[in-house]
Amino acid sequence: MSIPLPRTPSPVPTDLSSVTAREGPPTRGELAKFYPARYTWQQLKSFIESGDLGLLKRDPALQERYKAWAEDIQKKHGTITNYLVNVRLGWGPNTPPTTTAKYFTSTSSPDDVKIIFNDWPYSVPPEISHYLIWSRLPVVHPALVHPSVTSQIDRDGLWGFLGVPRQEVLSGECVYTDVAPGTSRSARLHILAAAHHTQQFILAHWPENDWEVAWFVNPPRLQSVKDLSHIHVFARRKQ
Repeated sequence: MSIPLPRTPSPVPTDLSSVTAREGPPTRGELAKFYPARYTWQQLKSFIESGDLGLLKRDPALQERYKAWAEDIQKKHGTITNYLVNVRLGWGPNTPPTTTAKYFTSTSSPDDVKIIFNDWPYSVPPEISHYLIWSRLPVVHPALVHPSVTSQIDRDGLWGFLGVPRQEVLSGECVYTDVAPGTSRSARLHILAAAHHTQQFILAHWPENDWEVAWFVNPPRLQSVKDLSHIHVFARRKQ
């Protein structure tokens, strides 16, 4: 499985009056022209490291465009999940996973896992690519999560960094999987174990020698698509 290539540039309208709210996701040119980045790479990493994933948002105008598009998609397909499964990801209706495995792993079949660009990205600089890893198998599963950290992961989600210089991470400790301040050593080890397959999958597809990566799995309270497991990946190619 390979990560998708950047989209081919397309003509950018002179203004948004010719773009209807339900027309579909913005092009890269539209993102750069009409929805400029609100966060720097360093700010994005600091938001993720703080554990407050709710700080990461789309440009307000883009969010309104997304809401109008989503409303139209729901009318046509019933739910956003139906659209994703049947159209965007191409898995088709009522198609079960190709494995009997209980959860997502770093070696899950490409038939059950897909990497795509986030069609409606958060407000990040143009050199940062916002990917989504979609899985037909749960990314967070009771078999992976020790009972002592279940409530913490349900509250905070999972997150980490790859290929990022130590001095650029606020705690001064660059780790593949990070934890909230004040987390005990034993809880930290359990959280690292819960995220093991996620971080190994990301390492395999965004090698540290080539990429700086910040990733996270939203807690349930922040998930806009709750019925389909997914991982957010923000990647910047190293010079």
